[in-house]
Amino acid sequence: MTIPAEEVLCALEAAGSDGEVGEGGFGKVVAAELPSLAARWGRVAVKSASGLHAADILLEVATLGLCSHRNVLRLLGYCDDARAPCMITPLMQGGSLDDRLLLSGGALERLRRLSFEGDARLDWQRRLSALCDAARGLAHLHGKRILHRDVKTANILLEGALRPLLMMQGPPLLVYRAVLSDVGLAKVRELTLGGTAHATTRNLAFSTGFGDPALVNSNQHSERTDAFGIGICILMGLVSEPAAGLMNDHEDDVYEAIEDGTGPLFGTARGRRLAVGRDPRAGGDGARAVDCSQEEAAAAARGACADGGPAGDGGRGGWWRGGEGAAGACGG
Repeated sequence: MTIPAEEVLCALEAAGSDGEVGEGGFGKVVAAELPSLAARWGRVAVKSASGLHAADILLEVATLGLCSHRNVLRLLGYCDDARAPCMITPLMQGGSLDDRLLLSGGALERLRRLSFEGDARLDWQRRLSALCDAARGLAHLHGKRILHRDVKTANILLEGALRPLLMMQGPPLLVYRAVLSDVGLAKVRELTLGGTAHATTRNLAFSTGFGDPALVNSNQHSERTDAFGIGICILMGLVSEPAAGLMNDHEDDVYEAIEDGTGPLFGTARGRRLAVGRDPRAGGDGARAVDCSQEEAAAAARGACADGGPAGDGGRGGWWRGGEGAAGACGG
């Protein structure tokens, strides 16, 4: 949907500086109300696309058209007028996973501007749920032969309201659904990776702390470099520390946790000690998410990398009870 520049400019002026809720790949992100979208969406996120020409924006829109998934932030509209170039997406009132883990003064101010209501802290179940959602979104992109190239906690956005998450055993958990963002500011170009053409994002540099050191200098992006970013996001979820230097600080802990047994990090004794010992803000009721058997952890890891939900669900809302369907949630 094309939004006229006049409508965008008026909405931004009305929002003022208090509407600034973050930074996107090409400029500020402003929470504003656009008349053409307000009836259904209320306030939306207007993401500046400064520096992009009209042809670039249309190319980005075409790329996003391939990415209809409940865990990928959908595109509501765009403006390719040079006076107000922007992408428009739903406003994720729960803020970014980065803000919810670090809880800095700036993070709390952004949550206030987003009109988030609730406890800003995330317990273990909600952290793990958000990370699994991001992994599903990334798996969907890779299935479409699209590389994200800037996977980080600031690009994992949470809804503002809790939803019931169906469990294989026991009652549902209340979690915030998460989406992978900044896919919309992508530029399709041909890359030869093993003889295969891929789509890749526009940004040419990894965000600090999220790039695989072996590949940052060569700028050779692949599914593996995206996966490395998800790995750093998981480590941040365990320790609630900034990404810069995080791998160096905890590399020995991570490898020892993995080598404690055959299962993934959450299924090992060392992994549980690392998780529970590092961030007490996650709450005391996290044993259900962290203190699981290796078999359960392996099943959770496989589910995180699947393209949505249990077998037969096809990524279409079977995990969620009482929520909107996939079509309403993500345009699928």
